[in-house]
Amino acid sequence: MKYSKIWILIMVLVALTGCRKARKTAQLDSNFPSDAVPTDIRIVDQTNAQRLLAESVSSKINLTLTMGDKEASVSGNLRMKRNDVVQISLVALGLLEVGRLELTPEYFLVLDRMNNRYVKKTYDEVDFFRTSGIDFYTFQSLFWNELFLFGDKGEAPSESDFKAAQQDDRILLLNDDSDRMLLTFVVDAQDALVGHTRVSPLSGTDNKVMDWTYSNFRKFEEGMFPGKMEMAFHFTSKPITLSLMLNNLKQSDGWETRTRLNDKYQEIPLDLILNKIMTLAE
Repeated sequence: MKYSKIWILIMVLVALTGCRKARKTAQLDSNFPSDAVPTDIRIVDQTNAQRLLAESVSSKINLTLTMGDKEASVSGNLRMKRNDVVQISLVALGLLEVGRLELTPEYFLVLDRMNNRYVKKTYDEVDFFRTSGIDFYTFQSLFWNELFLFGDKGEAPSESDFKAAQQDDRILLLNDDSDRMLLTFVVDAQDALVGHTRVSPLSGTDNKVMDWTYSNFRKFEEGMFPGKMEMAFHFTSKPITLSLMLNNLKQSDGWETRTRLNDKYQEIPLDLILNKIMTLAE
């Protein structure tokens, strides 16, 4: 696989949501589906109880990026430390790290080791992140398969934070407290596991939509954790999807939680990469 595709794959993990050139997508209804009925099932506390107790976890991963008829795959590692870092390393030929994504509460870093270049920004420096309330804790909850609210700093939400409705064996939880974005969670009524999370616009003025789907749940420590995450970004004329397969998930610490950059690395503008992604997605 060409290393340029690996670089694009890294960037899609986080930077696409900051793009200013959104194409118009089909308008989403801000209400629940018509066949969903209000329910008083107290599912939020049950779902919060599924949160992992482990403070640090790691996993081997396989990533597949699909943009229209284009596809790229690469293996790597996922490492996470609660309230501190989410780190994804991409590896070529099973040996050489070619790229890294690092999310911390203070910044996100996208590193291209093959070309000695990087993007490092605070979340407030990206317009869409700043105005919608997306920050490190948003991504942490998405990667950890948890319920969350914008600006909650990783705290578990409560029943009163959501409108709830039932659709067959699924519970739909909606939070519209944000000025711009809706949060919709689809939770299994039986096992209280989050199967789908959607971040969508509160009004028709913005058409950026992000879907995060979880499947292949397996036993981990005292609970269950998804073996597959699929992220879909509906920001262009063609949806962009990123499939992440997890293998050998385990508790893990002792690894470097911050990437050190030496003088050979050159910082490049975020917009330069975003424009490249948008061109490929046409």
